[in-house]
Amino acid sequence: MRGIAPAAVLLALVAAQAAPSASSGLSVQLTMSSSAEVGAAFDVAFSVSNTGSSDVTDATAVVDLPSGAQLRQVQGDLTCTGQQTIQCSLAPIPAGASRSYALTIRSAAPGSQTVSVTVKADGSTASTASSLSVYSLVLRDLQTTPAVAGRQFVASQTLVRSDSGAPLKAWHVACPAAVSAVPKGNGHPYLRGHPTRNGARVTCSWLLPPGTAGKYVRGTIVASTRPGGMQTKYPFWRKIH
Repeated sequence: MRGIAPAAVLLALVAAQAAPSASSGLSVQLTMSSSAEVGAAFDVAFSVSNTGSSDVTDATAVVDLPSGAQLRQVQGDLTCTGQQTIQCSLAPIPAGASRSYALTIRSAAPGSQTVSVTVKADGSTASTASSLSVYSLVLRDLQTTPAVAGRQFVASQTLVRSDSGAPLKAWHVACPAAVSAVPKGNGHPYLRGHPTRNGARVTCSWLLPPGTAGKYVRGTIVASTRPGGMQTKYPFWRKIH
């Protein structure tokens, strides 16, 4: 039996050390709006990149939503389960390639909300997180004309965000009102309101019936920013002279 030449052994060892080993690596990027209205839908978009030299298979993504948020729709090549902690199976990602996905989310709680995404595959893990401000609607800066029987009575307010106080353009305004014998009692007759809007400033006007001096007008300004969106209400009363 002949022995193996030392030179051949050395060449085999060098070749084995020089040969690159296949590997997979992950990176994930998250994109979403910086703010959203309570009850409004917003998209959580994330992309997963395979930074390694081998294909990624059996990849999973876990998307953690804040309290009160719910999954509404899945976009892209995803199979997902869950509502607040969402587990998704991803299609294979070739080496050097990226895949993009999106989830449509509805948030029901105001405040600073954080969304995180963690992707795992073939022993690699990548995660990222981002925050957005979920705001409700607020009516403030009530201004009224004097409430005088037999005359027009006007009330106006500004519609703003609860988090920053930034003005919001009103889409719908309603003006329920009635005349009451006491400030906060149930009123009659009901008054027909005339709503107007000018950007963030909303206005309601009513004709106060003659003979109502000494009673109270109990009005409410109602406003929203979009069809089917949340409404905010501001009740108030004024004595009629």
